[in-house]
Amino acid sequence: MIPRYSRPEMADIWTPESRFRIWFEIEAHAASAMAELGIVPKQAAETIWEKGRHAQFDVERIDAIEREVKHDVIAFLTHLSEIVGPEARFVHQGMTSSDVLDTCFAVQLTRAADLLIADVDRVLTVLERRAFEHKLTPTVGRSHGIHAEPTTFGIKLAIAHAEFQRSRARLVAARAEIARDRHAMFFATLGVVASSVERLATEIRHLQRTEVLEAEEYFSEAQKGSSAMPHKRNPVLTENLTGLARMVRAYAMPAMENVALWHERDISHSSVERMIGPDSTITLDFALMRLAGVIDKLVVHADNMQKNMDKLGGLIHSQRVLLALTQKGASREDSYRLVQRNAMRVWRGEGDFRTFLLDDADVRKFLSEDDINEKFDLGYHLKHADTIFQRVFGRA
Repeated sequence: MIPRYSRPEMADIWTPESRFRIWFEIEAHAASAMAELGIVPKQAAETIWEKGRHAQFDVERIDAIEREVKHDVIAFLTHLSEIVGPEARFVHQGMTSSDVLDTCFAVQLTRAADLLIADVDRVLTVLERRAFEHKLTPTVGRSHGIHAEPTTFGIKLAIAHAEFQRSRARLVAARAEIARDRHAMFFATLGVVASSVERLATEIRHLQRTEVLEAEEYFSEAQKGSSAMPHKRNPVLTENLTGLARMVRAYAMPAMENVALWHERDISHSSVERMIGPDSTITLDFALMRLAGVIDKLVVHADNMQKNMDKLGGLIHSQRVLLALTQKGASREDSYRLVQRNAMRVWRGEGDFRTFLLDDADVRKFLSEDDINEKFDLGYHLKHADTIFQRVFGRA
């Protein structure tokens, strides 16, 4: 993965130095186990640990040996024997290269998963803080991109929090899986987590559109949005997250294709794992940290949320009016027709929804003025916020 989208903590897991250190520990642990079984002299196992524990493995030397022998594990073992000395003959007893490579990959994935779980925890923390901050900040819910019914911005963030809770649980479960078919599940899980990142990033991108402007990425004083248009404040971070999510999902497919090896095994998986292991985990690690930063500093325009809700002249309350009519005796078909014909007048810019309803004789046969006015109470749509927050966060 290119440095632009890498964090040192995750990238370090996949460096040659880290890989060779893990290889050594696998070999040393195996020697210790065989010493307990009497296969390897105990003193030899202790010497392997003593001389290798603090050794600096020479990557250039190992690469030079590999160019000659055309085998990376043999190249490493040759270099290890230069460090350990005569006792190195007890290294790799009863083992094959795959015992080292597969175990190392599992260790690297486990360490990467630990960082990713910590990343998700950071996202959860900022989502919870911002959700409570805007628990009762009214905003309009949208379906198909069109105004639906009121909700709160805090509930939007609470829903995202619940989604990332599920992502965390999937990561924890995937971390425990080590066989190759389970590797496929691990990378598929990374793809699902990346999709959650993208879903929230896409929401923010929409809310930052000039015509909406209900929320936007933090824009620093010295920041510039366009090389040509000085007025621009683009959602570049969340756009970046959308692209990174595509990459993480793309790595899931080759991981699935790695399951079908020949007979007991082959190494057709090896080249794939050497790329998708570091690239997918480094990319998702970077994306999660960036998302946490975006949410932490997200600028919320509550006034614009209210203005946008008011743009359609009360149409966001149409379902409550529809249900009220049915409860007062009108058929559902007639209720829908009465509400829709008044709603369409609002869409045409002829006036206010509540006024049209109050003036509609057919509606008034069923609903009084107080009945109609009560259906336009915004508080009705906010009354379940405490229940939702209790379910998501365990507190309201």
